[in-house]
Amino acid sequence: MITEFRQKQKLDKIDELVKLIGCYETVVIDIVSKVYDHEKTCAIYAFEANRSRKSSSFTPVNEFHIINLLIQEDKKNMIWDLFHEHGHQQDIFLRKDHEKLYNNDDSPTKRCLERELYAWRKADKEFYSHPELKIESGNFTTFKIEKLATYGLTIKKLNIFHDAANHLQIANPEYETVFYRLVNMAHEKECSVDYGREGYEYLSSHEQNYKDGSNYRIHIKKYSYQNNKEFIWDLLHELGHRFDTPLTISQEELNTNIKLRNEREMNAWKAADILFKKQYELRNDLEEYTVYKEKCLKSYELTLEDLDKHKISKNNSISIEDFEI
Repeated sequence: MITEFRQKQKLDKIDELVKLIGCYETVVIDIVSKVYDHEKTCAIYAFEANRSRKSSSFTPVNEFHIINLLIQEDKKNMIWDLFHEHGHQQDIFLRKDHEKLYNNDDSPTKRCLERELYAWRKADKEFYSHPELKIESGNFTTFKIEKLATYGLTIKKLNIFHDAANHLQIANPEYETVFYRLVNMAHEKECSVDYGREGYEYLSSHEQNYKDGSNYRIHIKKYSYQNNKEFIWDLLHELGHRFDTPLTISQEELNTNIKLRNEREMNAWKAADILFKKQYELRNDLEEYTVYKEKCLKSYELTLEDLDKHKISKNNSISIEDFEI
């Protein structure tokens, strides 16, 4: 429940930003209210560009969050910025690991790509929830393209991830968080993730050098699942393959080497089991996950008992036991 003091802060900020932005008053009131009514206390500070700060930002500080909103010549851009930063505010994973993702000298841009995609997905939803903004679609898209470019991202990639997240179609938003977390992990392991690419009707993963700098790629099938949670189970399994030793033979040769193929499939499910246990949001889904895993193992004439008995080879060079997510 919002306190009287908090309510006054919200109303004061609404008054300030309505006057400052000077357009789409009902939209400004709505988005500022959402920021201040969020479960985590957040404040918005409008600022002029300076040497140290040249763009809007979202910063979680313990239990208090700050949105620094850049004052821009085209005031509508401030609304788009608010949509985007509010998207970050809703990101459970980002709030937990913001410093690790954005303030790390080890390729910070690469580490936060999926958080930006997540925030823009939320911004898109917010934009299209306001019918009065329909005439601003071109301006909003242009602004979004410019911002994505600063992270080396494109509208095409954003749309791919929108499509994948929409495919989940699950009421619980925590599954979407799991999806972006796993994709973020894939990027950290130099693994790219494609969804719905033509020619890949089934989910698979491939190991080779790609133009985007990755040496491993997961292709996620696009046709409907009987249960959309299976989308997550498949992603866990294919990401599990990334933690196996590099493949030294071709995919065709692997398909004819039944013993090695089965060993690698069980290695991947062993890794998937570990990854599953690390996802707090999936804590009530073990039974469904196990049923799906058993169905997949049967396609290779394997059983859950075979998997329980299977020991990952000591020669395996990649371990995820201590991998933090």
